[in-house]
Amino acid sequence: MSMLDGIQGPRHAEGGCAAATPVNREALADIIIKGYRSLVSDFPEIVELDLNPVFAHQEGCDPAADVRIGR
Repeated sequence: MSMLDGIQGPRHAEGGCAAATPVNREALADIIIKGYRSLVSDFPEIVELDLNPVFAHQEGCDPAADVRIGR
């Protein structure tokens, strides 16, 4: 089980719903890692980073529509 499996809507990510196609999980992981490296590692007071929604598709990911940062 990976961190991506805990994301809400993993059935969509895997193409498990009728109209869904699998998303590019590598691109989805990359956007999470980049968010961590660029914010959380530079600001240790950040304990939570919520990217919602991230628009994931077969070709990659588009930027998150909304970001919530918790400390």
